Amino acid sequence: MNDDYSKAKRMADRSIRRAVLQGRYPYLSDLDSKPGMSDVLSCIDLGIKEIPLQQIRGTKTKGRQGVFSYDFLPCAEKDSEFAMKWNAVYRYQNEEGISDPIEVYEYLHDFYVEEGNKRVSVLKYLDSISVRARVRRIVPDAKTLEENPVYKEFLDFYKLCPLYEIDLHEKNAYRKLIRLLKKPEDRPWEEQDVSRLRSSFYIFQKNYLKLDYDPDYCADAFLLYVSAYDYDKLYSLSDQKLSARIKELDKELTILGKEEKIEVLHNPVSEKQPVIDLDPLNLLPLLSEEKKLRIGFIYENKIDDSFIDFDQELGRLQVQADLEDKIFTVKYEGAGKDEALKDVISAATKENDVVFTTSPLQFEETFRAAIKNKDVKYLNRSVYMKQNAVRTYEVRMYEAQFLLGLVAAIYAKDHQIGYIADTPNYGSIASINAFAIGASMVDPEAKVWLGWTESLDRDWQDQMRRIGISTFCGPQYPDFTRDDLQYGLYVLNEKGAVNIAQPLINWGTYYKKLITSILDGTYSKASAKDKATNYWWGISSGVLDIHLSEEVPYPTKKLVSVLKDAIRKESFDPFEGELRSTEKQIKGPFSARLTYEQIITMHWLNSNIIGIIPEYGQLSDKGKEVYELTGTGS
Repeated sequence: MNDDYSKAKRMADRSIRRAVLQGRYPYLSDLDSKPGMSDVLSCIDLGIKEIPLQQIRGTKTKGRQGVFSYDFLPCAEKDSEFAMKWNAVYRYQNEEGISDPIEVYEYLHDFYVEEGNKRVSVLKYLDSISVRARVRRIVPDAKTLEENPVYKEFLDFYKLCPLYEIDLHEKNAYRKLIRLLKKPEDRPWEEQDVSRLRSSFYIFQKNYLKLDYDPDYCADAFLLYVSAYDYDKLYSLSDQKLSARIKELDKELTILGKEEKIEVLHNPVSEKQPVIDLDPLNLLPLLSEEKKLRIGFIYENKIDDSFIDFDQELGRLQVQADLEDKIFTVKYEGAGKDEALKDVISAATKENDVVFTTSPLQFEETFRAAIKNKDVKYLNRSVYMKQNAVRTYEVRMYEAQFLLGLVAAIYAKDHQIGYIADTPNYGSIASINAFAIGASMVDPEAKVWLGWTESLDRDWQDQMRRIGISTFCGPQYPDFTRDDLQYGLYVLNEKGAVNIAQPLINWGTYYKKLITSILDGTYSKASAKDKATNYWWGISSGVLDIHLSEEVPYPTKKLVSVLKDAIRKESFDPFEGELRSTEKQIKGPFSARLTYEQIITMHWLNSNIIGIIPEYGQLSDKGKEVYELTGTGS
């Protein structure tokens, strides 16, 4: 038995040395020393629960930290009284099995032991997965919950499915898991569904850890797995098959836990840079003039029923004409989602070398196909997705919206402007703020009244009517179901809506630049292999512009032209210099522009905006669907 203690101590000594080299505290932390513990408002007794040993981080109080390394292995001398007691617990575990529950406090999804330190140490040494424990949850104050939005989402998840093992790190991840498992989000799950999830997770965890991936991100890896494969079949897979599938996700798993998961490419890779690409898949189109690159474009709707899809179809036709000697393109329209989309992507995969899916709602099915078909390149129209297997592309719409804001302020003689958005997803908040900043640069008294079409709260419509707002910024494209001009920037008068300006996306140029990069080999060199690649191009890339109607006065057109040219040359950006939200100063005068990541993920409203950013529960079913995929969270 003493040999096992000696082995455990050697492991502890290695852990301590490793922690010191990494510059972190080598022993256990304690809960009582954490900031804010003196202001704890309440504690809830959750009773006896099975909890994962991986999430036990330390002790409740100070006192015994020095006899354990940070990972709960014993470091007292082997002839000490502590070593004798540890050996006794170890012997009891081998002969009888530890059955008495330990006592822990849970805080922000981590556990701290009040009674049972040596039992935890022995079980961790034996590589046990879980332990029975009496759990008392310390309820954080409102400010701490706002600073930890993922934990806030976990508390909602726990009400439905009381499992501590599912420790996710990304916003909206718990909602995504519920949806992928096809379980209810408005009532507690059946006990058999909870047990099935626990068993399936433990099976996955066993195989995941054998492959030496980061144990702290096992739940995130599990979510990634059920995003790519059928959850219902996991339980019946052999270890060999499950491990093989986990290995197929290797590139995605290496991204987990990284601070910088995404590389945002804001301009095309220079075509003047010579690139030697030895990847045979990328050289294939170059080896024979007779071999044309086959490219499929998948549209969510029928082209005749959707201006969004019609606009992208014009882009496909343009790139086909421009590169007709090198490529062959085909369209798949009305793909919808779920099984219909799955069938269309499957057909497109068999017939093409490259597949474009043109809606963010098609991302998940595109990802599933990409994991299983490594020899096909997949791109999805969305932004800030964290998966390596699918590259995403979108325009920096905020640049065009900034210019529309300039024009809107000139037309709004009463200083009041309406802005109608759909859902608070990545990039949309930036467009709203850029519009408001542009308006304020022309008219410091301009107020932008914000409404959301996918919000359940429609009070904003009554407010705008009461105020008598006549200048609006609406959706980018007209609505096929309506016979009016209420899109882009428009003005309402006694004759109806008059369209003043609208953003223009040159999809033909966008697709040509992307496809040319595949043909000339720069595609594979455009991003690091351990990150997700997001193309986010704008005015400087020639893929975005605005159209001004003849109604717009010449001086206004001149102002727009000057600022558009500055944006094109990247000598100006709406988010450089001082920025103020409705609540605080974001940054001071003469400060550098926000990074593209900060712009994409911003979750605040400019100081001259009247309105709110709706939360998940305030959205329609359609809004929730989009938000779960691309929502900015909180």
